[in-house]
Amino acid sequence: MDSGQIVIRIIRASEESVPDINGLIACCKAYWNLPDGYSDQALPWHQLRPTYLRINQCFEVLDAHVRLVAFVSVVVTDVRVVLDNLRV
Repeated sequence: MDSGQIVIRIIRASEESVPDINGLIACCKAYWNLPDGYSDQALPWHQLRPTYLRINQCFEVLDAHVRLVAFVSVVVTDVRVVLDNLRV
């Protein structure tokens, strides 16, 4: 393998991955410069539930060590298609 090559896999998100996906969301939110206590109150609104994965097109991006490095979801309605979540 070329040392400059990036190896990733994109797979359908599974319900078993919800804790890892929510951990990724929390990690991403930690980079924002938010007022003290705001994240503690807002984070539950951003966390995903297994139901969300069942009703939307959700994908995990895994690195060469099979670690979750990104998550993306697409919500399809009669009116439009929306990139709903993109966490890296």
